[in-house]
Amino acid sequence: MDIFYELDSYGITLTTILVGQKELSHKRNIYLTTDKQIIGRFMIQENKFYGLREKEELAYLLTSYDLISEYPVNSGWSYTRYFFPIGYEQGYRLENETDEIWQSFQLVRSEAGIKRSAEIPMHYMIAIINYVLKKYGANEENVEWPTTSMWREAMIKSGYVNAEVIQSSSE
Repeated sequence: MDIFYELDSYGITLTTILVGQKELSHKRNIYLTTDKQIIGRFMIQENKFYGLREKEELAYLLTSYDLISEYPVNSGWSYTRYFFPIGYEQGYRLENETDEIWQSFQLVRSEAGIKRSAEIPMHYMIAIINYVLKKYGANEENVEWPTTSMWREAMIKSGYVNAEVIQSSSE
């Protein structure tokens, strides 16, 4: 608050963005009854970030690897093209694997006994994609195109399944 007041004395408006887990929201609720000044200055609005909850969101993310990303920088090659050049040349795109990957998530979750609705945190989704790109792409195993079993392996290796099992058991 001292910094807030100091900047304000110079005509500078401080904008703060707090990013945290559920515990931060709980703290906010406590402050609502104990210290409204903190809420008024630093925690006015509360927004929740979600992981991937729909297949269309996964498709959008995968399209980014196909079209928007570039590796190496300034090469004109997307991540998909770089890591899987043969498959890319033959017209394969990660976006077109959306249904298969989404179904694999559902199957892996079912096998692990996870019953709550799917929300795949971006941390795990990026780890899964990176695992497949790095392990099976041009720099290591150099397969033509990733298979369902490779995606399933990545889901388990990323820690996603274990995290979901723990989350489900604590609810």
